[in-house]
Amino acid sequence: MTHPKLAPWVVVACTAAFGLALTTRDLFNPWLTNAGAAAAALALSVLVLGPRLRALLAFRLPSALLAAGFGALLVAATHASYLAATALFPALETEVGALYRDIEPKLPGVTTALVTTLIVAAEELLWRGVSVEVLARRLSRLGVFVGAVALYAIPQVIGGSWILVATALALGALLTAQRLRTGRLTEPLITHVIWSVSIFYALPLV
Repeated sequence: MTHPKLAPWVVVACTAAFGLALTTRDLFNPWLTNAGAAAAALALSVLVLGPRLRALLAFRLPSALLAAGFGALLVAATHASYLAATALFPALETEVGALYRDIEPKLPGVTTALVTTLIVAAEELLWRGVSVEVLARRLSRLGVFVGAVALYAIPQVIGGSWILVATALALGALLTAQRLRTGRLTEPLITHVIWSVSIFYALPLV
């Protein structure tokens, strides 16, 4: 990393910024506040990672195709799990519907998909990039995994939605496992974009 001493502070500051964006979603358009936090996180992560980014974003076609397939499978699994969960707990549908209303885009056309992609890119560079690099200097592989997943969930905890916390823990575990297995950000980035654009824009749950 270019600025290893700055990296932990970037993680703390940007995690807090995302948490603030989520906790104020009743007051401001959450897509715009999250986009602002994402722009800052993206810039700071690029600054901190520096030349390391080239290796982290290396492209391998077979692995990228697997990541895309995994993203599509994850979208299907999310819908199937939601249908099963609402059959057992009908009140969940009301809660998820309210959550979608809270984060209703209010953005024109495909702008939602583009903003989602920006946010996802920032999240990957911050929590699967900078955070993993920082934690790997101090912890075992298991410690890095647990720490990175926990850090990813913190903004959702601040935001106060147990549904988003559970989602962040599950999704964060899968994406962090991808990052540690491949040693790159490319694969979790592809998977994450496909899942997020689908669930929040193209194929919402409700």
